[in-house]
Amino acid sequence: MPYYYEDYCDTCEREFNTREDLHKHWIYSNSHAWCQRHDTHFKNRAALISHLRASSSHWGCIECQVDYETEAELDEHYMNSPRHHRCDKCYLEFDTESNLQSHSRIHLPRDIACFGCGDRQMFATHSAMLIHLESNNCSTTMEDLDFFAQKCFQSKKYVVKGLRDFLRERRRSEERAGGRYMEYMRNWVCNNRDCQGVFDTEARMRQHVNSPVHDCCPYKCPGCDVRFSVISGLLQHVESNACDEGIYQGSGIIGKLLHFLLISV
Repeated sequence: MPYYYEDYCDTCEREFNTREDLHKHWIYSNSHAWCQRHDTHFKNRAALISHLRASSSHWGCIECQVDYETEAELDEHYMNSPRHHRCDKCYLEFDTESNLQSHSRIHLPRDIACFGCGDRQMFATHSAMLIHLESNNCSTTMEDLDFFAQKCFQSKKYVVKGLRDFLRERRRSEERAGGRYMEYMRNWVCNNRDCQGVFDTEARMRQHVNSPVHDCCPYKCPGCDVRFSVISGLLQHVESNACDEGIYQGSGIIGKLLHFLLISV
């Protein structure tokens, strides 16, 4: 005597004796998209995802395939999951933790006064303040910073041996800095014989030769020995959590340098 099949799965082309058996198949088969909360079967995963996004009773993370009952639970997942790099201030999400850390600086309060011009100029990070000083936008110059950086009693920990020679070479490099227009190339060329970079406009050439790209690297991180051409580069490094050294974490040497610059500049 033949069986009577009450329900049929179109996707798998399988017949089931009861509706209950068909439901179990939909729930446990990887070939099907099932919403457990609404006890509903969807034609494909795209339809299920569309339902999850549109429904006010679902708070789900599609990437991690988890579903929460409240928005607060989903937010906690985004903040605690190592697969997500989400800003807890504006909720933007980033591909890497490094990009998130770089972004998070825009939310920092501007409570660091310039060492040179005081609270007329306020900054969110020490590195931003030092970049301001190095650009000669106030009474303190890059040469002043280099001079006092050598004088600090902790300088052996962050200055490469022979700093004076490095700085002398920097000045010579600045004197040589410049570029020229090459008619046959219809482009601007950097004068530095080790570089000879090519630029399509004079403005880009000037930006290049005025940058630290040709500088030597007289400063080093006390934690990992990575070298930098300017003090602001060293500060950006320790602020980025690239190594265990921080302004006041690790050896604390960078914090002592900043204090010395503050009372000296």
